[in-house]
Amino acid sequence: MILSDFSDWWNKNINIIFIVMIVAIIVIFVLITLFNLVLKKHRLAKATREIEKKYEHYRTVLIGEASSSLKRIYAISSCNLLYVDTYSNLLKKYEDLLQTQNDQATNALQMLHDSLDKTKGKANKESIKRNRAILEDYCNQIEAFVNELNDLLHNENEAQKKALAQKEDLRNIKALYFEHEGELKLVEESFDILFNNIDEAFKRFDEAIDCADYENVDAILERIDMAIKELKPVIEQLPLLCAKVNNVVPNKISVLKLKYQEMLQQGYPLNHLHVNSTIEQFEASLQDINQRLKSFKLKNCNDDLENILECVNKLLEKFEEEKNAKEEFSSSIDDVYKSVKDLENKSVKICNIIPEVQKDYIMSDKYINEIDVIKFNVSRLDTIKRTLDTYIHSNTKQPYSLLRNKCNELADEAKVASLKLNEFSSYLLSLESDFNSANDIIYNGYFELKNTYKVIHETYVTDYENQQKEAFTKAFALIDEIDALLKVKPIDIANINNLVMNFIKYKDELVKSNEENANFALLTESLVVYANRERYHLSDIKVLLSQVETSFFDLEFEKAYLDAGNTTKKLKHASNIEKE
Repeated sequence: MILSDFSDWWNKNINIIFIVMIVAIIVIFVLITLFNLVLKKHRLAKATREIEKKYEHYRTVLIGEASSSLKRIYAISSCNLLYVDTYSNLLKKYEDLLQTQNDQATNALQMLHDSLDKTKGKANKESIKRNRAILEDYCNQIEAFVNELNDLLHNENEAQKKALAQKEDLRNIKALYFEHEGELKLVEESFDILFNNIDEAFKRFDEAIDCADYENVDAILERIDMAIKELKPVIEQLPLLCAKVNNVVPNKISVLKLKYQEMLQQGYPLNHLHVNSTIEQFEASLQDINQRLKSFKLKNCNDDLENILECVNKLLEKFEEEKNAKEEFSSSIDDVYKSVKDLENKSVKICNIIPEVQKDYIMSDKYINEIDVIKFNVSRLDTIKRTLDTYIHSNTKQPYSLLRNKCNELADEAKVASLKLNEFSSYLLSLESDFNSANDIIYNGYFELKNTYKVIHETYVTDYENQQKEAFTKAFALIDEIDALLKVKPIDIANINNLVMNFIKYKDELVKSNEENANFALLTESLVVYANRERYHLSDIKVLLSQVETSFFDLEFEKAYLDAGNTTKKLKHASNIEKE
C-alpha cells in the first residue's frame, strides 16, 4: 500500500522535481564560478602585496643604506682622487634608481592595484606579468647597486670590525689595569704613555679609513694588534712583579739590614759574608728590574727577584749559623784543648819509654812504623791548634763558623791521634802481659802434664806408659824452648806467642786423649773384676773376657771398655733370669 501511494505521488510531482534539480545545478555552477573568481582575485591581491612589500623594502634600502654608503664614498673621494670617478658613476646610478627607475616601478605597482579594482575592467594577464617583472627588475637593480657599494666599502668594514675587537681587548686590559692600579703605581707613567700611543694609533686608523688608505690601515691595525698581544701577558704578570719590587723584596732586604746590625752589636764578626756589598748589589738589581718593568721587559724579572730573595734567606741562615757556631765553639773549645794537651803528654811519655821497651822486647815492624804516624798526628794537632790560636787571638776577629770548623777539625784529628795512641799503648802493655802470660802458661802446663803422666803411670799399663813417653818428652821440650826464649833479651814476644799457641794446642790434645784413655782403662778394670767374679755362671763369658783383655793389652782402652760393658750387661741379664 505504501509503495503504491509513493508511486502515485512521484508521477504527479516528477516535473517539479526535475525543475528543482536543474535550478540546483545552475546555482552550484554559478557558486563555483564566483568562488574561482574570488580565489583568483585573492591570489592576485596576495602577489601584489608581496611585490609591494619587496619594493618598499628595497626603496628603503636605497634611501637609507645605499644613500649612507654613497655619502661615505663621497667623503672618501674628497680626500682620495682615485674615488672621484667611481663616486660620479655611482651617483648617476643612484639618481637613476631614485627617479627614473622608481617612477616606472611606481606606475607598475599602480597598474597592479588597478587590476584588483572591478570598475577598471577585467585584469590583463600579460599586463600583470609585465608590471611584476618591472618591479622585480627594479628590486634586483637596487640589490646589485647596494652590493657594489658594499664591495667598495668591504675593506673598510672589515677593518672596522678588527678595530672594534681590538678596542674591546684594550677596554678589558684597561679594566684590569684599574683593578690593580694601586699595585701598578710603579709603572703608571709607562701605562699612560702606552695607552696614549694606542689611542693615537686608533686616531691614525680613523684618518686612514677616511681616506680609504687601506694599506696604511692594515699596518696600523697590525701594530695595534701586536701591542695588545704583548700587553695581555704583561698586565697579568705585572701586579705580582710590582708587588715584589715595591714591597716583598725591599722588606726582606730591610729585615736583613736590621738583623745584620743586631749581629754586629752583639759582637759577631761578619766581614766574611760581605753583607754591605751584597746589599748594594741587591739594591742595584732592584733598580735595574724596576727600569725593566717600566719598559715592560719582564723576561727573567721574576727569576732575578726570586734569586735576590734566595740570597737574602741564605744570608739570614748564615747569621743563624754564626749564632750556633758561637755556642758550639764556646762549649767545646776547652775540652778539645784539654784533650789535645793530654794526647801530647801521652805521646811524649810513650816516645820516652820506647827505648826502654826496646831493650826488653823486640817490637813488631808494624808498631815501629806506627811511632812515626803518631808523631805526625801529634805534630798535625799542634799545627791545627796553633792556627786556631792565631784565629782566636787575632786583632781581626774571625767568624765563629771558622773557629767552630777549626775546632771541629782539631777534635777530629785528636780522635784519630787518640785511637793510634791507645792502640800503641795497648800494644806496649801487651808485651809485658804476653810475657807474664807465657810464663804462667808454661808453668801451669808443666804441672798439668806431670799430673796427666802420673795418671797414666797409675794405670799400671807399662806398654801404654812407654808409648806416651815420646809425646810427653816433646811437650816438656816445648816448655824448655819457651822458657829459654823468655830469658833472652830483647824478648821476641811475637815468636814466643806463636810457640805458646802451638804448645797450648799440643798440650791440650795430649792431656785430653790421655785422660780419656786412663779413665777408660780404670773403668774397664772395674768391669773386668766384676765379670771375673761372675763368669762361672755362663760358659761364654770366658771368651768375652778374653776379647776385652786382648783389646786392653793392645792399648785399645775405649774398645776394651765397650766390650767389657757389653759383657757386664749379659751377666746382669743372666743373673736376673736365675732369680726369676
